Formats: sequence, C-alpha cells, structure tokens
Amino acid sequence: LDIVEDLSSNTTTISIDTPGIRKEDIDLSIVANTLTVLAKRERANTGSSGRQVVREEKAYGVFERKLALPAGTQVRDLKAHLANGVLTVSYPRTSEHAPEKVAISSD
Repeated sequence: LDIVEDLSSNTTTISIDTPGIRKEDIDLSIVANTLTVLAKRERANTGSSGRQVVREEKAYGVFERKLALPAGTQVRDLKAHLANGVLTVSYPRTSEHAPEKVAISSD
C-alpha cells in the first residue's frame, strides 16, 4: 500500500496491490471518514482428476484494509481504477486537508 500526496494537482492517491483479484470481487466504502477496501480471492479449481497441488503459496480468502480519510471526504470525490493488479483510489485535497503553517513568536 502506498499513499502519495501530489501538491501540484491537489490530489491524494492510494495504491493497493491486488494481484489476481477481479474488479467484481472488490468493494470500496466510506463510513465515518474511513475507507474500507474489501477484496476476495477464490482458490482456482485444481481438483480435476489427475491433478494434484504440489505447492501452494498464494493467499486466498477475504482481505480487508481500513484507511482513515481526512474529515469531509465524500464518496462522490473518490475515483477508483483497477489495472495490472493495482487498485488506485484518488481524491482531491481541499483546503481543509492541506497543512497550514503555524507562526512562531519569539520573546
């Protein structure tokens, strides 16, 4: 998982590796400023006659990741794209998301 803030375009992008997971098996939702990514990878059918799994290292089942989003982020602001096994979710940074400078006083 990578999170990148692009200050020139005011966009935050989250990239999540999802190899072998189809778009139909990924669910994105936001509840209480938390982005939930729920994905499911099913085991390939290897039970046909004459075939036996010798070694299995792939992970199967349901995967869930929760990420805190800045206050005020709306579902309509998110854009999601799946390509080459990477799920990319991006949203605009608004002025309330941008860091603010704090003035320092001296004696």
